Amino acid sequence: MRKVDGGSGESSGLELELEELLRVRQRFLWTFSHELRTPLNVILCYNDLMTSGVLGPLNERQELATTRMAASITQLKELVEGVFELSEIESRSVSIVPERVSLRDLVREVYDELERVARGRGLYLEVEFEDEVEVVSDRGKLRRILIHLCTNALQFTNEGGVRVRVRRDAERARIDIIDTSDGLDEEGVEALFEDSGWYTPSGSHAGLNLTLAYRLATLLEGEIKVSSRKGFGSVFSLLLPVRTKVVAGG
Repeated sequence: MRKVDGGSGESSGLELELEELLRVRQRFLWTFSHELRTPLNVILCYNDLMTSGVLGPLNERQELATTRMAASITQLKELVEGVFELSEIESRSVSIVPERVSLRDLVREVYDELERVARGRGLYLEVEFEDEVEVVSDRGKLRRILIHLCTNALQFTNEGGVRVRVRRDAERARIDIIDTSDGLDEEGVEALFEDSGWYTPSGSHAGLNLTLAYRLATLLEGEIKVSSRKGFGSVFSLLLPVRTKVVAGG
């Protein structure tokens, strides 16, 4: 009988090989997302020129077409940014830079960015502020979490729209993303959390946007909760500590 060598030398070799494969994968994701940014920005700029009338007047049907095209380009651009983001998180090269953040200002900024996406899908996007809430956290990463959650809600909502509500929940800040989608049953909600994953591409409310929102929220010591009923929409709630610790990337 041949003895299998399970020594540390073999283990170390496998670990080094795995690390190299991960580095190759991360370089590919970074290059892929970086190369797509420029052409997407150019297409979006030309679309804006058409919409503004600089290149000539548009009729009603053309205006609708450019609005929908801009919405699709914006969503694709966010997806590309998400791939880049995921490669950074997996390489553990992410640093958190806390600053004082007004959630009212941040949510309005996200609204300005995604309102035409909603309009392009024939949906409404509304914001509601029950309290003036400030947190000390990484503003850029908070913005990305909200972009991902709102984009996800708009993607899976066919009629009605999405409302973003800011309030204080006990000792934490709370941002609710409330949609009028078909909603999820209890099994569907539980499936979102399988494998920490949020990776499942099938069904409603699943995919890269939720994966990134979940991972970024964890980095900021936050939490994402889901409340949903089949046929009655969904609520994705981001719960944040008032103050986030400084975390240096590796």
